[in-house]
Amino acid sequence: MRGSLILTDAKSVILYSSSDTTLRTGFDIPEIIGKRPGDLWGGLMPATFYQKMWRKIRSGEGYVSRVLNKHKGGEQVKDTLNIVPVLDEHGEARYFLELHPELNSMMHRRRFQKDFHAVVKPDADPDELAEFLTRWFAFDQPFQADSREHFLEDLHAQLVKPSQELFLHRDEDRELVIAAKARPETFKQLYIKYLPNIRRFFHFRLADAELAEDMAQDVFLRAFRALDSYTPSNASYLTYLLRIAHNQLVSHYRGAQNQQLLTDQESSDGWLESFLRRDAIERALVHVTDIERSIVLKKYREGLSVRDIATELSRSENAVKLHLSRARKKLKDVITNKTELL
Repeated sequence: MRGSLILTDAKSVILYSSSDTTLRTGFDIPEIIGKRPGDLWGGLMPATFYQKMWRKIRSGEGYVSRVLNKHKGGEQVKDTLNIVPVLDEHGEARYFLELHPELNSMMHRRRFQKDFHAVVKPDADPDELAEFLTRWFAFDQPFQADSREHFLEDLHAQLVKPSQELFLHRDEDRELVIAAKARPETFKQLYIKYLPNIRRFFHFRLADAELAEDMAQDVFLRAFRALDSYTPSNASYLTYLLRIAHNQLVSHYRGAQNQQLLTDQESSDGWLESFLRRDAIERALVHVTDIERSIVLKKYREGLSVRDIATELSRSENAVKLHLSRARKKLKDVITNKTELL
């Protein structure tokens, strides 16, 4: 069952959001993480509404109410708010879950509300709460919690931690960029942090090691010159640097009257990666899904890491790795059976 699920801390700061939240609110996941719902799509109800809501959920009770929200585009929308407090062993709210299940019929709505009121209560059984969530929402793996402590650990391990890792570099880089704008000499921290990545990008694609080093240095020179006009985005600064590097590499080969953008040298991962960096890949990619095609091109054409692809696509690193593995298998079958593509 699909639907929008948001996990916040006790102060209502969003720690995790499912991808369906974008469909419901118009906000992309990177725009949501680290913000409060009231700062994005909420805040339109009277103060007394929120006072009542907070009293109930802080006491461990579930909360259900019709509410007026706003879409990213500005239009106001009516919605149903379902909040589940997740208490620690001391009875204090550790997390809050905001649930918006995909309910396609009146029967589904009644069944969800019945399940919600039966399970969500101050003395809720962790195993029943876990089963309730996996029944109504899709997770990578079902929660299994025989105690409140284990349920909290599962939420942290499966939702909070991957989300924190996904956006950690984005937040760190934003601070480094702000510092470098104020004091240009601190740009050195970004240089030290990402020089190894940019070096690998060029050394992996150029046979001339000296040229690869020169081009890597030039990426940072260009980035430094453009620092004043750079606006921190929802991706890490490495994503920005890799785009400069990719454009630089394209210009290099075009200048040399060579339309093959990347070398045919074998990568350390084998002949398949070498093929994936050649122009013939376009003819093979018709055999994979749209998301697999996007991930393959970002990795092998743009040189992005799994982490940066996950950030751009608002998916977990594990999901990106899974799509990449499936695409590689399909492409390998195509390539080995259709040698004319090589």
